[in-house]
Amino acid sequence: MAYPNGALLRVLAQRVLSNLVYIDDRAPKWDRVSSTRNDAPSTDTQLLISALGFLVFPHEHTPDALGKLLRDYDKSDKLSEVMTIEYQKSAKAIEVQGDDGEAVSVDPGSIKSLPRLLRNSIAHFNIRPIETDGGRFGGVRIWNTNPQGGQITFVADMKFDQLRELARFVLNAFSDGHPPKNIDDPIDPLEQLKKEQTAPRKRKPPRIIEKRWIDALKLADGNAIKAKTWIDKTLKSALDESGGGRL
Repeated sequence: MAYPNGALLRVLAQRVLSNLVYIDDRAPKWDRVSSTRNDAPSTDTQLLISALGFLVFPHEHTPDALGKLLRDYDKSDKLSEVMTIEYQKSAKAIEVQGDDGEAVSVDPGSIKSLPRLLRNSIAHFNIRPIETDGGRFGGVRIWNTNPQGGQITFVADMKFDQLRELARFVLNAFSDGHPPKNIDDPIDPLEQLKKEQTAPRKRKPPRIIEKRWIDALKLADGNAIKAKTWIDKTLKSALDESGGGRL
């Protein structure tokens, strides 16, 4: 396979789409009594693995751009076809674990939340197969648990037949240069290291101790934003009282 000519995301989209089409054309069609139904190639398995690329991969770099693309897809109210919500603890937003380990609120009813929900489910192995058509591996069940208490807050089923349509829409968009078309390849880490060695070092602020964060959450009745605001105000108050003195 030749070295990618162009931005990796765009080239990968073209290649993943080609793989899906190739395997779909050659995979045995589902028939509960057919002796060849489990023969290779496995089209639904390929689709599931590819979902990591066409949804999760670009979301890590530019969630807003991917969210816009998914909203374009959802103009005909297709989210309910791709993801059927089986349980939702809150009528509105639910909390998932963000990249920094803190709780982040997302709306599971919005199609732009799909990449984050799928990412979190896979990262925590909250995913299991679901059976359709009397024995077919027809999709996956994903769910989310509260970052603090571990309670299940969201359960949804994703059917492969509907996910396949979304996959082709997104992959075609990426292949054609649709936003996020400006996702260039990241800088080579070795080049980045050279820059860091010559640039003045910046100290990264330490993260709050987990036990202190849990205590603050309890004071805020589990509201992450309220807890963070309280910590900021408490720290500012202590600094103001010190009058600029030393700790």
